[in-house]
Amino acid sequence: MNQIADRPVWDWEFVWEVFPRVWDGMVVIIQATLLGITIAMVLGLFLALGRRSERRWISWPFAAFIDFIRSTPLLIQLFFVFFALPEMGIVLSAFVS
Repeated sequence: MNQIADRPVWDWEFVWEVFPRVWDGMVVIIQATLLGITIAMVLGLFLALGRRSERRWISWPFAAFIDFIRSTPLLIQLFFVFFALPEMGIVLSAFVS
């Protein structure tokens, strides 16, 4: 067996001890993924329809918003949602952010 300082490298007891926490984390990741996909599809459809409008006064603001969101890094957007919105009175949980 491969050992470092008389301790096994792989410890199955530890794996089974932490598995419930890992499983809880996987459930949260799956929830966030499904919720994110749903919101992105609905919001994306709304923005795409607004962008494709033949009326310039409707199309231009949608295009500007889409270009702004696409040109800023996601991490900056997350920082804004998590740290700046509470300063404006909009408080969201970490999961919702």
